Amino acid sequence: MVSECQTVPSKFKSSNGEHQFHVDSYMPSSALPVAGTVLFCHGMGEYGSRYEHVFKMLNNEGLAVIAPTYVGFGASEGPRRIIPSFSVIVDDVITVSVAVEAAFPGVHRFIMAHSMGGAIAAMVAARAPHAARDGVVMTAPLFGLYSVQSSLLSLAIRLGSRMAPGWVPSSIPEDALTHPSMKWGAEPLRNKGSPLMTLAEMVRMMPTLDPDTHTVPTLALLAEADVVVDNAATRRFMGLAGPHCTVKEVAGARHEVLRDIDWRRTAQTVVDWMARRSSKE
Repeated sequence: MVSECQTVPSKFKSSNGEHQFHVDSYMPSSALPVAGTVLFCHGMGEYGSRYEHVFKMLNNEGLAVIAPTYVGFGASEGPRRIIPSFSVIVDDVITVSVAVEAAFPGVHRFIMAHSMGGAIAAMVAARAPHAARDGVVMTAPLFGLYSVQSSLLSLAIRLGSRMAPGWVPSSIPEDALTHPSMKWGAEPLRNKGSPLMTLAEMVRMMPTLDPDTHTVPTLALLAEADVVVDNAATRRFMGLAGPHCTVKEVAGARHEVLRDIDWRRTAQTVVDWMARRSSKE
């Protein structure tokens, strides 16, 4: 365990050298030694600090949470919500993971991810399994898009992205993401949809996710009422990856399971799973 105060830089240069991206750190109280770290991968239209309410629960268990915000999102530089290449994001997250390991050596190591971040976490774990050697937790992960299941639509998105890369074809209604009674304050990137370039990169990226390379213990929490991601695609991936992967469905939950009505129970499931994984060593 690491007892002295350690830090991870709040700014990093992206792997392509074009922009800086922002990193938030959430630390346990000084009375608790750091027992492990959680590297958080956010979803589309989000930013690293959006799940501070969950991070505080992890902090209470002695887990330090490091939450980068990808280029183009939140306080990071870059064109808004534009993802020309997921490989750059993966490289950036791995860069942060190296800094986390240097700051907190010899402790448990987890990755936590939501939605699009689930696909990113899978790619990070395949290339740098040491970044998540104790496990990965994914909530409503993106292994398939609920609304993009035809090859013709996928082709149209890819072709359209060449002509109008920044055009946003549609947005997701807020009540499809979380219960209407849940109010979380102003969020400048919410409910604005994905630009065609980003959608095209998602379509290109998802078939490349290889369950044979996913060797780390994983808990995937699916939202029963999800109309954003394709839960069946997640079940297929996790089933092919092997018995070290567990899939659970959160009854009645919408896509934003950690910001929905029953988010505390879902967050406690995450905390408990990480605690069990930590106790195995």
